[in-house]
Amino acid sequence: MPLVRAPLHCFFYLKKGMAKIDIGDKTYTIANGETLIVPQGQIFSVLSFEGCIGYMGGFQNNFLISNSENENIINRFEFLSPWGNPKAVFEGEDIKFIDNIFDRIYIEFTSKTIDRDIIKSYVFCLLNEINKVSDKSQPSQSSRSEEIFLKFKELIFKHIREGLSVSDYASKLNISVNHLNKIVKSLSGKSSSKWIEDAIVTEAKIM
Repeated sequence: MPLVRAPLHCFFYLKKGMAKIDIGDKTYTIANGETLIVPQGQIFSVLSFEGCIGYMGGFQNNFLISNSENENIINRFEFLSPWGNPKAVFEGEDIKFIDNIFDRIYIEFTSKTIDRDIIKSYVFCLLNEINKVSDKSQPSQSSRSEEIFLKFKELIFKHIREGLSVSDYASKLNISVNHLNKIVKSLSGKSSSKWIEDAIVTEAKIM
């Protein structure tokens, strides 16, 4: 499959076989009991697959969140952001649990009378199971500085083609340039301008 920009959060889960998928500038291989999440807006391509049995599909945020609900529910799943770790590996009894969740979603989705609330509940269950085994190496949102850093990266991803400067991003975050530079440097070891430059180069390579 050629490079495409995901119009929604896409997922791949294998019960059998092997697949190789590019997400952004990285290549991932998944096999039995492994899940790969492609965040909405991210560029990805299926490079190859062999003997695959499993599930693939997708959903948008508004399927899980109504107008009356808090969007922070989605924000706690870092793998749904372009900077999160998209791969989750399940082992032992956990594979049976995940198999059952996907089977149940599929049965409900293909029934004559689809119950969206049931599907929604199982999708939330799935996301929480993925969250348990996902790599937690990405900065958490436990402090104000980490929240600003995460938001800065999300803004870069969103506005990468607009040629915004560090001061533009600082303005969007309602903080000074010096404050932004201090936070980004302390949490990542790279300057704000370096993050922007690297993102531009990565986008160019992808395209």
